[in-house]
Amino acid sequence: MVDWTTGCWGPPGIDLARSRLNLASDYGTETADRFLALYESLTGGGSAHGPYWDLLDAADSVHDTMSPETDPVRTRSLLRFEEYVASVVARL
Repeated sequence: MVDWTTGCWGPPGIDLARSRLNLASDYGTETADRFLALYESLTGGGSAHGPYWDLLDAADSVHDTMSPETDPVRTRSLLRFEEYVASVVARL
């Protein structure tokens, strides 16, 4: 994944967290968790993933989820976002 708007060197955990958040918002928490399992199986795990990065990225994205729009797709995405954050917090 390439983050063109804010591309820079940084910790891989934040990129992994953004990928998980995007997947969770579009497809649900289970998809984000499956992605993480596949990522870890291919990379041997390591320290890239952690709830810190997941919650940091979710907090950074809160302003994107808050909207006066009542679009059903956006509402579904917000519900998935909330479910994802709750699942990360539950793992602490």
